[in-house]
Amino acid sequence: MKKIAVIIPNYNGFSYSERCFRALENQTFKDFEVCVIDDCSTDDSYAKLKEYEERSPLCIKILRSPKNMGPGHSRKVGIEATDSEWIAFCDIDDWYDEDFLEIQLENAEKSNSELVMCDHKYAYGNGTTVKSGATDLCRLIPTSTEKVLAYAKMSLCRLLAKRELFNGVTIPEIYYGEDAPVTIQLIANAQNIYVDYEAHYNYLIREGSASASINPRASKDYLLAYDVIQNAIAASFPEECSFIGTNMILYGTTLIMLKGGRDFSSIRRIVTDFEKIFPEWHTNKYMKLLDSKKKAYLWALRHRLILVCKGYARLHAYLISKQARG
Repeated sequence: MKKIAVIIPNYNGFSYSERCFRALENQTFKDFEVCVIDDCSTDDSYAKLKEYEERSPLCIKILRSPKNMGPGHSRKVGIEATDSEWIAFCDIDDWYDEDFLEIQLENAEKSNSELVMCDHKYAYGNGTTVKSGATDLCRLIPTSTEKVLAYAKMSLCRLLAKRELFNGVTIPEIYYGEDAPVTIQLIANAQNIYVDYEAHYNYLIREGSASASINPRASKDYLLAYDVIQNAIAASFPEECSFIGTNMILYGTTLIMLKGGRDFSSIRRIVTDFEKIFPEWHTNKYMKLLDSKKKAYLWALRHRLILVCKGYARLHAYLISKQARG
């Protein structure tokens, strides 16, 4: 049994995998296995992965879903197919720093934590990288479950988690936003959490990736993901649940819908439904640390200023596309 299992979902992504696999081959910590789950790719990714499996120096297994089910399903399959003490995740077009696993495990053991998380770098098409600052807010406040729930970036790929933390965790089989409910449940389940403020994960920003493209399915999946979050933490962490929903539904989902050309009446229904559950969301104690642009969008959304929201969405789409092009 290996100490760590690295789970990697893949859908038509082999052509972007070179840095991912090279970084895994060069890890300073060696007691790990890799499980890649091909989500019924429509290109030659699965065949190329099987070829790589034959020649790879890694302890690696390549599995394939019989039909396309989304990254949530793939991660679930990977967890069930491995038996390591610790679980980590990586996307096939991203890559770890070469000491990622060593540092994460050292952080876990020295702090006696079941869950550790680090910051990440955005890697752009022009070759530059920029530290995200995703964990910086946690640096400003005493670490607690509540604060980490509110401020941590909802990405599984920056985490190292004890296998036992996944017991009872719902992994939604959706295509977009599946990271958030799983990360939230892991944080809520952990007795001890270690936050590393350094960036050890490289997140590629490219055209055509899930984060840089607009898909009508995304808004529906975000709503389903937030339902899982509500069921998991609303009773124990109501203020954190409200703030997560403000970011995920009022900001993220409505922005995706506007970019996709959805009519404002459907967006209004989503906002109204959210406000029935959290009528005072705008007075949440965590709101003060949102950046000014996001606050402005949320203010306009709360007051149903459709033209302002649409203008923000167009500008946001342009800037994301420009970043992806490098």
